[in-house]
Amino acid sequence: MVENSTFPDVEVLRNHSAWNFYKPGAEGIANIEPTPSNAPSLLERVALLVNNGGQSLLSDAENSRVAQDELQFLSKAVRLVMESVEDKATHSQARFFEGLREIQEIVDEDIDSNVRDAFVAYATVKHFCHLNRLNWLVAGFAHDP
Repeated sequence: MVENSTFPDVEVLRNHSAWNFYKPGAEGIANIEPTPSNAPSLLERVALLVNNGGQSLLSDAENSRVAQDELQFLSKAVRLVMESVEDKATHSQARFFEGLREIQEIVDEDIDSNVRDAFVAYATVKHFCHLNRLNWLVAGFAHDP
């Protein structure tokens, strides 16, 4: 299934409301204004990450900033999804926003201000995944501090 799916880069989809798939991998057309995209498939990207020993070409500080920016973007997207249900509030929405309130309480009491935003973004996405029975998989690298 993965081999025949499309995995466009998030940056390609920014400011577009649709993605037209035409070939497995990351080839398709992002729409508002058609914008061709030709990027490696998900399996090719994972292989490249493995072949590079998980190392990025960015510095540790740049990697951290990029990861936090992407996490914030994903967290905002998750919130927008939960806010966008048109009819009256669903049980899932109520549980989601109650969970966010609890996350904020934890953050206000126990989390260092240097990591507060990243923690809230991570917890928001993780909470959304839990409520919707989704597995959130992240490809990346780790090293000893």
